[in-house]
Amino acid sequence: KKPTKTPNRKPSKKPRRKPSRKPSKKPSKKPSKKPSKKKIVLVGASVTKYVANLFIPPVLYDDMNETGLFNISLRQIIQQILPLPYPASTVWAYGRPDKPESFSNPTGTVEVTKDKMTTVKWINELVVNPQVCSVNKASPACDYLLPILTDSNGNSVINQAFHWANPARNCVDGRNKTDCAGPLGQAPYRGPTPTVPHVHGAHTYPQYDGYSESWFLPNSSNIPLGFATEGTSYGGPTTLGSPGPAVKNPGYSVFQYPNDQPTTALWFHDHTLGITQDNVYSAGAGFWLIRNENDSEDGLEPNDCFGNQQLLPGPPVKFGQDPNNDLNVRCMIREIPLAFTIRSFYTDGSIYLQTTMDVSTVNGNSWPKLDVAKERYRFRLLNACVSRELLGLYMVYTVNGTQNELPFFVIGADQGMLPQVAIVKRNYAAVINSCGNQSGVSLSPSSPNGLPMGPGERYDVVVDFSDLPDGTVVQLKNIITGAPAEIMQFIVHDDLCNYLAQGQSTGPNAKNMSSASPYNMTLKPRAEVGDVTNPVPRDIAGFTNGSMLVFGDGARQNYKSRPKLWSSPITQNPALNATEIWEFWNFFGASHPFHIHLGKFEIIERCPLPTPNNSSSYPFTGNLTGCSSAFPWESGFKDEVLCPGNTVCRIKMKFDLPGTYMFHCHFLVHEDNQMMRPFCVGAAGTDCSTQFF
Repeated sequence: KKPTKTPNRKPSKKPRRKPSRKPSKKPSKKPSKKPSKKKIVLVGASVTKYVANLFIPPVLYDDMNETGLFNISLRQIIQQILPLPYPASTVWAYGRPDKPESFSNPTGTVEVTKDKMTTVKWINELVVNPQVCSVNKASPACDYLLPILTDSNGNSVINQAFHWANPARNCVDGRNKTDCAGPLGQAPYRGPTPTVPHVHGAHTYPQYDGYSESWFLPNSSNIPLGFATEGTSYGGPTTLGSPGPAVKNPGYSVFQYPNDQPTTALWFHDHTLGITQDNVYSAGAGFWLIRNENDSEDGLEPNDCFGNQQLLPGPPVKFGQDPNNDLNVRCMIREIPLAFTIRSFYTDGSIYLQTTMDVSTVNGNSWPKLDVAKERYRFRLLNACVSRELLGLYMVYTVNGTQNELPFFVIGADQGMLPQVAIVKRNYAAVINSCGNQSGVSLSPSSPNGLPMGPGERYDVVVDFSDLPDGTVVQLKNIITGAPAEIMQFIVHDDLCNYLAQGQSTGPNAKNMSSASPYNMTLKPRAEVGDVTNPVPRDIAGFTNGSMLVFGDGARQNYKSRPKLWSSPITQNPALNATEIWEFWNFFGASHPFHIHLGKFEIIERCPLPTPNNSSSYPFTGNLTGCSSAFPWESGFKDEVLCPGNTVCRIKMKFDLPGTYMFHCHFLVHEDNQMMRPFCVGAAGTDCSTQFF
């Protein structure tokens, strides 16, 4: 039986036309088990920019329109990421199994209501034909698909010597178990792919958090003999002190999310042990937007600083709308999620991983463009890169031969709204503290310039196009080396709706400027995390230990003598409802984004490492000096801190749910290479299984 066709997104032939999502002419096929002929690397600089129109994610689910279980599955599709005439790419994508056209990389948004429980059935459908397989489990349509990432010779890139999921249960120490390192010299893995989803930033119990050992294989008809179909902690890393394990069945898990946190933009992605980078790079992600019932935001005051009612730019895409093919919808959208990724390609369109990727993509298209009205827009920004791609974002445009900069007005961060609007440019950042008055700082050339974003970080920004002439081209750029300098562009139109429909503006249209000016916007003060309950901060070192990047306990002591691996016993064990200060001592020369699962935290300050930074400085018993407080755009709650090299980053967090969670570097290549540790909230044997201690 032939697989069904998979959706494809092709750029429009003319700049003014709507983006299309047509089925690909060729279905996604199970890869051949024979390596193909040597592939040729595509040079990113040769790819034509600003051809495809930006893909705007539609709404995948909205709990105000649908109730009950949300079914989200992972499938293989073919998608046009590069502009024509480049070949389309085979990728993995999340979507609704009842709507095959919904699968895209990244996928549509999940819209949920604050304090309302969301239950999701996450399905691993990485099989030849999920549609046929769903009705006939014995069919060859249920044969598993091989991992799609390969080297230039067509060989898998999954290194089984890493400490990883290891479904084959072939451990280097001879044990017959999963979640371990395999022997050196094994061939790269070519079996069914384990997956486990994680809603990044979600406040939920650990069995629903996407713990890395909670993975599961597809419900395939040809799983090799002896393979495990789920990880060590499938069903949850603990069944104690919480509502109970996740629902367990072949090929899926059911997770619950109470959404009892500030309104904000979260995102979901894979988190499988040892192959998170490979799976996220292959499968993309999706936005998880928490709103109040009336779509309002927790941190927005009713009135601006002059007493006028204030609204944020909108509307966003609504459930059932098609923002890519319905031009009447597209021309009215004023809130748009933007997911940034950096990729590399072979000339046949297939994606591959390398140390430095060279093709910038936004919402699944390389270097797209977006036609915008002369109005204010709200963009939900996400750095969805998998590796070392730091971004420093800024926007420029040219009028009458003069280049100008268009600022970001940052109104929110990872875990909700800021207490004050922050204005950010290339080398300047300020807090707008009273009807346009700015309390600003100039950023030195050695500081993170523009709006810095580490992988996994999100920012909620307003951009004001209202004063730009018709036809102005605004470029979104990156100032930090190691990633492409250009990202996407915006074209401003007096009459956007007429331009999209007819290809020309007929004159200034009536601007929908009901949204508040960001200079006059008032935001609510940030709630406090609470008083610190641990008198001595937890000092955690990040450093290189041989070929691995690891965390170590006791950074103020002789930290190099105490490296901790993923499998080492838990050493970070906050009491339930404790409020603690954690210090990340970054002994690397470069920045690292540190992410803590479970909830939100405050960034207290960043301090230089004690000098001289060598063994003579440790044990260190003095006080950290030369510290600087959080940047203006970080003044709200976060779940990730971008920590510069040779710096101590101090955060404060309340641990209010029991169980076993994780913290790690969000450079996923580092996470996969042992820079990840479990921690327990509560008591061993009551809140966490004793197996972790």
